Amino acid sequence: MTIFRRSSCSIMTLNASVIALLATALLAGAPATTTGKEQPLRHDLVLPVSDWSAIPSRPLSIYTDEGIILVHRFPAVTDAQSHEMTPGVVVIPDPFAEAAEYIGVCIALARAGFSAFLIPWQAGPDGAPDPALSSRRAIAAINKLSYSALADQRKLMILGYCAGGSMALTLVGTSLDIAAVVAYYPLINLDAWQASQPAANDLLTLISNNANWNLLLNPIATTANVKAPVLIHHGDADSWAPAAAAAEFIAAISQQNSATAGRNAELNLIPSGQHFFDQRDRQAAQTAWNKTISFFQNAPRLGRSRTDVVQIDPDNMPPLDAQLPQDMPPAGFAPMTDQQ
Repeated sequence: MTIFRRSSCSIMTLNASVIALLATALLAGAPATTTGKEQPLRHDLVLPVSDWSAIPSRPLSIYTDEGIILVHRFPAVTDAQSHEMTPGVVVIPDPFAEAAEYIGVCIALARAGFSAFLIPWQAGPDGAPDPALSSRRAIAAINKLSYSALADQRKLMILGYCAGGSMALTLVGTSLDIAAVVAYYPLINLDAWQASQPAANDLLTLISNNANWNLLLNPIATTANVKAPVLIHHGDADSWAPAAAAAEFIAAISQQNSATAGRNAELNLIPSGQHFFDQRDRQAAQTAWNKTISFFQNAPRLGRSRTDVVQIDPDNMPPLDAQLPQDMPPAGFAPMTDQQ
């Protein structure tokens, strides 16, 4: 399985054994689709693949203390007469999926009036996602974007999926100026998750033995620092990342920040929803997406504005198509077709 890393001109392949054990763990108990047969998981239930090329990405090179961070920007679709800055949404994908699968998510955000920024995970020496490096570079990129003229400085938000959702919830507990966060099926309470595992397994060992994964996959420890509105989408039948931890996270935020003006903490439980529910059930995917867009639209702007502008070099990054496998169509972004 290939993982696209926009921080390099090459395409790095994730360690096959890591992919295998993660795929087995995450997809265990996957329900059949409404057609009665299994379908590959993918992010085209809300926005069909045929529409993915409608809004081209604009590559950016963001200069930070962590080095040059390469990001893909999807400009918001707005009224041509409008001169207002559009809200921005940073998209943090599932680290063990193909980043190109989230192109559709970014385009759907752009169509809804948001400037989307896809920030891929960074690989370590073994080719696997590096949680520490990825977190540092995401923080650096988001901090620069919050100073930039690429989106409304008062309304930069984060959308994360799976472990990307865990990162989003962890980052909102830092000093970053984030206006809102939406997380899909994140792992939230690592201790509870470890205790829930029926027996020792390779995935448990992989996560338990890596202190950086321990920090990133435990956002329950940061609830006291969360000030921005948070929405979590979670299937109530998720056997990999139990929804009880999401309820615990939302309850902790609500209790600790109940007196804070403009606060909002919400858990959207999907009945009978499994992990990756938005890639299995079209109705659940659309309902969650509508809530996501509404949540971002209603999130209050931060009470400040910055004047510094980030240094951007759009010519220092190869086009997205140049980093896709040769057997993929240039405008397709992913080897898949529309749902029948």
